[in-house]
Amino acid sequence: MKRLLLLPVLFVSFGISSQVLYWSNEIFVNANQYSNMHPRIALTSGNIPVVLWGGGNSTEPLYVSRWNGTMFGMPVVVTPANVDPFIDNWAGPSIAANGNDVFIVFKMQPEMMSYIYSRKSSDGGLNWLDTVRVDGMQGPTTRFPTIAVSPNGNPLIMFMEFNASWQMPEYVVTNSPDGGATWPMAINISNVGSSEVCDCCPAGLISEGNRQIGGWRRNNNNLRDMWIGKSTDAGVSFPTGGDVDNGNWIVSLCPSTGPELFIRNDSLITVWMSQTAGVARIQISSYHLNTDMIGFNTQLAPNFPSMTTQNYAQIAGNLDTMGVVWQQQDMSGNIESFFTYSTTGASGMVNNEMALNNNSSGEQRNPDIAYSAGKFHMVFQDNSTNRVVYKTASFYNVGDEELENSDPNISLFPNPAQNNVTVFFNGGNNATLNLLDLSGKQVIHITDIGSGKVKLDLSNIAKGVYFVEVVKDNRKKEVKKLVVY
Repeated sequence: MKRLLLLPVLFVSFGISSQVLYWSNEIFVNANQYSNMHPRIALTSGNIPVVLWGGGNSTEPLYVSRWNGTMFGMPVVVTPANVDPFIDNWAGPSIAANGNDVFIVFKMQPEMMSYIYSRKSSDGGLNWLDTVRVDGMQGPTTRFPTIAVSPNGNPLIMFMEFNASWQMPEYVVTNSPDGGATWPMAINISNVGSSEVCDCCPAGLISEGNRQIGGWRRNNNNLRDMWIGKSTDAGVSFPTGGDVDNGNWIVSLCPSTGPELFIRNDSLITVWMSQTAGVARIQISSYHLNTDMIGFNTQLAPNFPSMTTQNYAQIAGNLDTMGVVWQQQDMSGNIESFFTYSTTGASGMVNNEMALNNNSSGEQRNPDIAYSAGKFHMVFQDNSTNRVVYKTASFYNVGDEELENSDPNISLFPNPAQNNVTVFFNGGNNATLNLLDLSGKQVIHITDIGSGKVKLDLSNIAKGVYFVEVVKDNRKKEVKKLVVY
């Protein structure tokens, strides 16, 4: 039986202002006949989410669905007829967006005999152009494509290539000069470090300004640490790089998992799985891009039983605000999705984890994350319903001025409040008091409150943002905002 994981409704911190993180309901992206494997998310113009996933069956296509304002639209098949994509729980296709241009990349089945293809939509994921071969000059001895978009709107793809005998693996990057219409010869970015890449481990790729950075797990006589190659000339060359992982994990078996990357000013934040502590844990490091020095390297969420394993981390954010999702298996074999975030930089995410999924039956795995405009957008694979699940967590900033700028005829103390709050007001004939949630639902109702003050018991009230409403003479309403933490 699955254990119940309780997801905090919100988080409140106090200072000059109070910042509330509150959650949307879980939303199904797809009907269960469309399967749910390895979902990935990107944000288009207006921060509209587009989700990519597949079925895992050797003959099942890839699907994309776009949010239409109230729900996700009918899934669109984005792989041509008789083109079967490679996808599994540990690897699969990739998606990226810039404005309303959306790009996907995938490897065709059978993986060891086929090519990598990209596809583009110019209307936010509704309609798709023909597929374009990515590795025509190097395939089919290629694996694990991942895609990003440069600031000029051109996509770039990183993938692993081998020699004709499937030996000497290396990671390469190709930059399309024409919006994904063509893909030139890819260049090697993994020749730093003097050792080959881990030939069964996917990679991470990010582009920001003139920087392009690819990250991979290397294999130096079974030393499986994380390395990066970096370009400062928009992908023309990748002359430098370095080791972002000082854990020195030695393992002969393939980990089948790699790093994910996030750029914060002149630092690269990287997350990945390592078993340097004896069990699989998500690691996080800060790496200074100008000095090629590791700032810190630590476990992201270590405070779980020693038999618990963590894997497949994804990261997104902007400046000091960032979030990470990953899947976690407990000692009973249950797999759940987890989330952590920080508004004070990468180190603030450590030991701040919470369950992402509400449903605690079946497996909830393979989460992905995107961030923009104060909102985290997350998806994960829910195997109990055979659905892809979408969920958001949004920041709501409540400053002292904002708390006091509603109705001057009502005051609340304390605000934010925890167990109780006192409402001060000027009464009137037949005055009543209501406590309303954000949807307008009445949570507390008190009649004939007179004039002066009323103390409300909040001990059984869920954390969140509410409105205190005083109604006078059956018509005049005075409203004040209240935060319960």
